[in-house]
Amino acid sequence: MSWNNREGLTSGKNLYRVTEGVTLAIRKAEHSSKPIIILDHADRTNDTTFVLRELMEQEAQNAAVPLLKGAKAAKICGDAGVGATVEVSVGGGTGWRDGGPVRVKGKILWTGRGAYMATGPMRRGLQTDHGPTAIMQVGGIWLQLTTFGSSLIDEDPFIQFGYKPSDFGIIVTKSKTHFREVYQKVGEEIIIVDAPGQCPADLSVFQYKNVPPGIYPITKK
Repeated sequence: MSWNNREGLTSGKNLYRVTEGVTLAIRKAEHSSKPIIILDHADRTNDTTFVLRELMEQEAQNAAVPLLKGAKAAKICGDAGVGATVEVSVGGGTGWRDGGPVRVKGKILWTGRGAYMATGPMRRGLQTDHGPTAIMQVGGIWLQLTTFGSSLIDEDPFIQFGYKPSDFGIIVTKSKTHFREVYQKVGEEIIIVDAPGQCPADLSVFQYKNVPPGIYPITKK
């Protein structure tokens, strides 16, 4: 079945580059009654910064970027305390395809140990620990920094910290599939952004060597 559908699975349909995907999300969020979900498809490390950087450049409002892995920044926020304004480098610390760190300045809204008993369908009843965690307001962006990497698959990263997904017009997730159980209902629409991270859907961005004939879609013949 997969082979019969190989062209559709590798054609890149319904995928957006970073700039156009963020632009579309901002435009749709202006008239939506529920959050627009941006799926940052290529991130496997929970710290790529392509989408965050674009949200900042386009001055997005009421956007949430939960669970961005950034232990150093979370510690700085913890040392500064709630209410302080800090400038820190966030994300981009895992590999050469992660987009590099982004410098942000904002007010600390919450800091502490991000530990709780999960309530979502995938992790219900499991003890979850994001390690030292901080939430910052960076312009129009609600930014949650964690020590341990994790993907947004349920509402806990919001509700366990005193927020709700419905508080936001745009929400970014780096989950690929598991988030859909919750966020297809929570969100108005899912916009898939294929940033140039570790695992993009567009396989043409990689440079290949020593590939034998017949490896689809790299060498189709």
